[in-house]
Amino acid sequence: PFDTQAEAGDIIQFHDDGTYFIAASFNKDRFEQAVVVNELILYRCNTVGDLERLTTLRNPDTLKLDTMWVSMVKNEPVLLTGMIDSHRIVENEHSFYSIPGLNLHISGNVDIEVGDRFKISGQKPEIYIVKAVEPRRLNNLTMCRVTPDKRG
Repeated sequence: PFDTQAEAGDIIQFHDDGTYFIAASFNKDRFEQAVVVNELILYRCNTVGDLERLTTLRNPDTLKLDTMWVSMVKNEPVLLTGMIDSHRIVENEHSFYSIPGLNLHISGNVDIEVGDRFKISGQKPEIYIVKAVEPRRLNNLTMCRVTPDKRG
């Protein structure tokens, strides 16, 4: 047993091995109208990436409107589940639920919208477009349907 200030949606890093976890829910078990147990459920994050949004800005030199990707969040730990490159991520290693398709689970503290893209850097960078956002299935944990992004 331990006390924590963590809440649902928080990102927690274990310093011994650098592993990130996302707090998926914070449950309070009650007995006789009093909280007797606080239970924080953690899901292990399996990747880190950048969230970008397509934004139109006026170029001060030409006064024309330019469309560009603007970084919203950098190095955000997330849980990505579903089909990737014809192999299936084992969802039961990461979570207690299973949703078909490719899904991004991100802290509810992050402002994410349909049309945003999530970039995972590495030797073979991966870019995903956010197709749907479901912010209320779990408290302060946003679940997003994503697909590989073929836009430029």
